[in-house]
Amino acid sequence: MKRRKKKGKITLPIIENALIKIGYSSYFEDEIKRIKKEEEAALILEGIIFHPKLEKYASNLKDAFLSFQQENFVFVKTACRRILEHIKQLIVNWKSIDRSKSLCEKFKSVVNSLYSFASIGGPHEGVTTREETEFILKVTSSLLFYLNSIMKNNRFEEREDDAGIAHSI
Repeated sequence: MKRRKKKGKITLPIIENALIKIGYSSYFEDEIKRIKKEEEAALILEGIIFHPKLEKYASNLKDAFLSFQQENFVFVKTACRRILEHIKQLIVNWKSIDRSKSLCEKFKSVVNSLYSFASIGGPHEGVTTREETEFILKVTSSLLFYLNSIMKNNRFEEREDDAGIAHSI
């Protein structure tokens, strides 16, 4: 019995003049694809110097990207929620961004809305979809990059308490 190979397809003769085509990829090819996806996800965060108060969460974001590639959506959603919790704590006492109180309040609102969205369903299987998780991951990463720029360039002002002392982050 003869086998013919054509670009990732094996043709197996069943009976004379009747053939079935079977698609395949080797374990090695699948592993190479997986590694490339993980490298691409890691490169997103490489070379970016994060504010010291954001370094841990940048690392968590990198783990979330890798977990997304491995389709561990529940972990990704939880990691993003934790990053958003930290962002909320950092910005709670902010008065303005780029001298704009309105921009600061809108930024806080976006963070709070995404946190609320990421909290729907909690860690229960079946509630977390690929599309929902991808949205949460992309917006969380964008917020973290934006926050990093604000903090590194000292573009925010904090509220002062009754004694006139600015709260530090």
